[in-house]
Amino acid sequence: MKKLNSDIVNESGIKYPIFISDAVKELLLEATNIEKYCQDYEGRLWDMLTIFRLSLAKYKMESKVFFAPLFRMRNGRLKKISMVARCEFDLGGTPIFSIDLS
Repeated sequence: MKKLNSDIVNESGIKYPIFISDAVKELLLEATNIEKYCQDYEGRLWDMLTIFRLSLAKYKMESKVFFAPLFRMRNGRLKKISMVARCEFDLGGTPIFSIDLS
């Protein structure tokens, strides 16, 4: 798991630390190879965090949050990518989310 830069996490409206799996990181980085569709790493990351933040309201007080951002793939088609964020707490009681493909 890789911790995301807190600046972009905070800018997206999320107050808690976010970690992503290698599979999610690879999916986000894949966007750098398909710029002709106006896809880049930061854009995909922003989309993923926004859909995650909106999904938090639906899954209040749950240990798992399921969500599916829409990404344009190499073939030019849009695809929903099923993800899950697991919530744990640090020693101080702060939520920590780990995002992976579901």
